[in-house]
This record gives sequence, structure tokens and C-alpha cells, in this order.
Amino acid sequence: MIFGLFDANRDHKLDQSEIENASTALAKLDADGDGEITPAELRQAGEARHAKRSAQGPGGEKGAHQRKGPRKDAKPGSGPGKRPADKPEE
Repeated sequence: MIFGLFDANRDHKLDQSEIENASTALAKLDADGDGEITPAELRQAGEARHAKRSAQGPGGEKGAHQRKGPRKDAKPGSGPGKRPADKPEE
């Protein structure tokens, strides 16, 4: 949960700019503005993030990781649940 807060470009790595912006990202968790982050505030942020992601559906807003149609390099008859055709005996 916290890693995702820092990973602004969602590449599963923290680059230099994301590290430099970590304090800004953490400050967003301080819901009551008292300068401290409590377990309750962490839970609240996690629940809000989960609700947002659930509302977007699988793959987020645009389903970036989902492809439409077959892969361009797929061979005919290949894919999930497909077995390669038996080779004829010589």
C-alpha cells in the first residue's frame, strides 16, 4: 500500500523524483493535519485507494494490461486452452 503511494508512474520502482517527493506523498496520509500518521489514517487511505481501484474495474481506467484480440505474434491455433496440432508421422 505505501509503496504504491510513492510509485507515481506505477512502474514498480521508485526513481529519484519519486524518492524526493516521498514526504509530500506521506503528508497526504495525514488526514487530520496534526503532523502525525496513525494506523487509522493508513487504513483509511488504503480503503480509499482500494475503493478507487475497484470502481475502475480490472486493469484500471483503460485496462492497459488487457489486450484486445490476439497477440500480433501469435500463431494460428495457439493461445489459452489450445494445444499444438499433432505432427503427422513420417
